[in-house]
Amino acid sequence: MIDSTIDVPQPEPRLRKDEALARVKQLKRWVVGSSVAVFLALIALITMRTFNLSLPSIGTNDDATQNQQNQGGNFFDQGGSQNSGGSYGGTGSSPVTGSGSS
Repeated sequence: MIDSTIDVPQPEPRLRKDEALARVKQLKRWVVGSSVAVFLALIALITMRTFNLSLPSIGTNDDATQNQQNQGGNFFDQGGSQNSGGSYGGTGSSPVTGSGSS
């Protein structure tokens, strides 16, 4: 004894083929555009990290922030003309002169 008064929801009608292809094409455009945007953002972050760059701060002119940036330890700023006694330190023997034959 099956109750025939229960309404079974009808499935929505299927899309036509041209409508489905149009939606797929639009979805592909969004996926490609999003992928390019993410790729460019990652490249920008890697470049900023590699060259020790930072975005300018907006609305803050804090002395502590400026001091921190000035003491930041840039890769290319490693002490200037301070001599650490390395190969150019002049702490070893004097240079050899002469032709080497007797």
